Amino acid sequence: MRERTILFCAYYFHPKHVTATRNYYLAKMLAEQGVKVHVITNLMSPGIKIALSHLPITIHEVEALDYRWVLRKMGFKDGVTSNRIKPGKFIEWAHAHLLDFPWNITLGEGGGIYYRKAIKLALKIIENDNITHIFSSYRPLADHFIAYQVKQKSKKLIWVADFRDVLWWRIEDPRYQKKWLQKMLLATDYMTTVTEGIGKFWDKISKRNSITLYNGIPEAYKGIDSSKSDKFIINYTGKIFTQFQHADYLFKSIREFIEENKIGIDELLINYSGIHHEFWNSWMAKEGLLKFSNCQSQTDIESSWSMQKKASINLLLTWCNDSMSGFIHGKFNEYLAARKPIFCLVHGERDKELESIYSNLINSALFYNNSSEVGNMKSFLTKNYKDWKIKPNVELLPDKILDAYAWQLKGKPLLEILNA
Repeated sequence: MRERTILFCAYYFHPKHVTATRNYYLAKMLAEQGVKVHVITNLMSPGIKIALSHLPITIHEVEALDYRWVLRKMGFKDGVTSNRIKPGKFIEWAHAHLLDFPWNITLGEGGGIYYRKAIKLALKIIENDNITHIFSSYRPLADHFIAYQVKQKSKKLIWVADFRDVLWWRIEDPRYQKKWLQKMLLATDYMTTVTEGIGKFWDKISKRNSITLYNGIPEAYKGIDSSKSDKFIINYTGKIFTQFQHADYLFKSIREFIEENKIGIDELLINYSGIHHEFWNSWMAKEGLLKFSNCQSQTDIESSWSMQKKASINLLLTWCNDSMSGFIHGKFNEYLAARKPIFCLVHGERDKELESIYSNLINSALFYNNSSEVGNMKSFLTKNYKDWKIKPNVELLPDKILDAYAWQLKGKPLLEILNA
């Protein structure tokens, strides 16, 4: 068998960074299968370098002077998700435009100096190490731009373009944004997507067929907090997509669950950790749930994991419409690793892909945000409350389900591409 070599264009690359885990675990999986792996990424802290030093992967760092670099210099360590930058229309408008061409390769993540240096470095690595494949994953789109430019100069290189998200403009948008993207995607050899639904979005734009490459669970997230909390905790951690996520009937079901005396008044805690405090509190206030709500600032990933482990139920809010489906969300795999019941609420149309995924999770359930589901929601809450009240803990996901989400299994489609 010929030597298999691959270069990852990965602005984000770290096992404990929400945006970076896919790049990290796919690269790690390939390296463990004997593939020679190189990674071009942003500058790393000394602590991260030490954490990654054991990997059989060659990491090449490139300094980024993009908008996140500017924000860090201004004291906003976490960029646009910083607790010190209040969400609002201007922030959302500015962030959306940073995703558009040409801002995404000038000021956006991985743009500007990083973009130019990464292309030069990639060409050098390809020549010196006989690289056969190049892998880039959106977000940021700059990683695809880099891979595209490298592919133009090295035609024999096999390019795998990966997508973890959709673009946040409408698919029917006639602006030039769609035209340059189609041109770029025509240069790819393979397209992979994190779900079938995300794949359908990109298939429509590219006029090609993508390969579904689901995420595995994060290995850094091991162990279960088996200690029983003194509260029945419904937990939500992370961003709220205010345009798409709605939970009216969830919180209505919780209110009725309380009013019907199915839970003690001092036993319930609805925990939120993120930046959209006003939006979350408006949900709570509408159903009279503010006194049960614990609204926290956005925490680091390890603190979020701890909350997920201690929860009785982890809440996942998503949506489905004509142009977007399969929004499984990155936190889904974290919730799996926590093993606690997942309450998935879909706003909008039916999502058959998510229904299929949740049908295999024996302790979890998927509901739709409409009045006909309120009774089923209350039954799910009641079942898990009784487990929490009477048993040592709520029902946990068994090992056989977690084993099915190992990266060695979920990453097989990428390995098959390299072996083709």
